Amino acid sequence: MGMRNVILLVILSSFIGLSAQDSTYSFKMKFTGHTRALEAVAFSPDGQWLASGGWDNELHIYRADTPGLGNLKFNLKGHMSAITCVAYSKDGSLVASGSKDNTIRVYNTSDGSLLYSSLEHTGAITKLIFDPTGKYLMSSSKDGTIRMFNLYEVTVKTNVVPYGKPINSFAVASNGKSLYVATAKGDIDNIGFKGQIIKSLTGHGQQVNCLELSPNGKLLVSGADDKTVIVWDLVAGTALKTLTGHGWKVTSVNWSTDGKYVVSTCNDGATIVWDVESGKALSTLQEMGSNARCASFSPDLARISVATVLETQNHGAIVYNTPLKKMENKPVVKEKKPIATPAKNGKPGPPKRPGN
Repeated sequence: MGMRNVILLVILSSFIGLSAQDSTYSFKMKFTGHTRALEAVAFSPDGQWLASGGWDNELHIYRADTPGLGNLKFNLKGHMSAITCVAYSKDGSLVASGSKDNTIRVYNTSDGSLLYSSLEHTGAITKLIFDPTGKYLMSSSKDGTIRMFNLYEVTVKTNVVPYGKPINSFAVASNGKSLYVATAKGDIDNIGFKGQIIKSLTGHGQQVNCLELSPNGKLLVSGADDKTVIVWDLVAGTALKTLTGHGWKVTSVNWSTDGKYVVSTCNDGATIVWDVESGKALSTLQEMGSNARCASFSPDLARISVATVLETQNHGAIVYNTPLKKMENKPVVKEKKPIATPAKNGKPGPPKRPGN
């Protein structure tokens, strides 16, 4: 490669926020339309849509695959302050947003209609998790509680877990019998549904900001103000890997759908993709923003979306291509089996929405 080409490659890499060795992770596009910085992004379970929210108080739903990549489907309004978190139901029929205005809003993804809203929290919402059926939504808040809402029976009393200290994030144990919470202290508490501490995971030196359970439920990943990401073995209750490389506070962590990779974001604008087994950083995406707040893998691992602070009036999620889809797409030869005849009465559909 000639010197001129080397210089051009360096310039191009700097422009899209990647180092030369990360060239397989390439800038794809920016989803435009927000008027202020973003705080949250999430791909739908089928990878067709991307939800984003932030300081303009709006939840945007974009086309996340082709054709129509980046086209805005819905601009959903109603929050009175910044959106801090978004989540899809497992079947993708619902999307929820939580806000600094202490409220939660749940929408039907088919038409953008509001299904449910809640004013029960008294502090900013920090995380949302749907149960596998899509009937219930759990939320954590700075008010020190985790709440479970029945989305289809609004007269039913909300279940409340009274932890008592501001909660930055939470995860539900795979057996469904306890919760993990991230707080201002360095420990991660495993708590029961009455708020009692069962045990604590000790390893971070400062405030823990984010938690995420692995797809198989055996591992937990966390990020903290101490600049580290820790992968926890939940059976042993110990740190399996401590991942270092961030230059400032870690703001979010998320798993790939196959559980082999973690993506984390940082206050300095960096997004890092980690190989969990080796503990190595595969790529550092120093994107165009000055403060990366959240990142999400697409279900097929082909893309990563990042919510960030941009030095522009036209804000939006940054989307990168990754080589991970190609690495995981190895042909598997399976034994052919007879095709079963489906029963006449198939599985029941989702619960009937109010108004349908």
